[in-house]
Amino acid sequence: MSELLQITGDTLCVKLRIWVPEQFAVIAKLFSSRNTPRTVYKAESTTGDKKAVDMSSVFEVPLSANDGDRVQLVVYVSLNVVIKTANISIGHCSINSMYL
Repeated sequence: MSELLQITGDTLCVKLRIWVPEQFAVIAKLFSSRNTPRTVYKAESTTGDKKAVDMSSVFEVPLSANDGDRVQLVVYVSLNVVIKTANISIGHCSINSMYL
């Protein structure tokens, strides 16, 4: 999943709802025209995970003038991971974000 965004603030709020199997990896990277890509989120299974689950994540991505006026957020997932929803908004995540 990837989305090209025009930047009007200094923070992105990202809300992911995914289904993950016993073994999984999820990585989100931010690409900009002025900087090298940087990893802004990473989640992976741990030893002993015994079943598949739904997983919700909310995280903020700080931006700077060095990123330029357009960035692309790319979410990479391992085999059998299902992205159910991905919401990206400009600005800080609200306190209600934990209630996806």
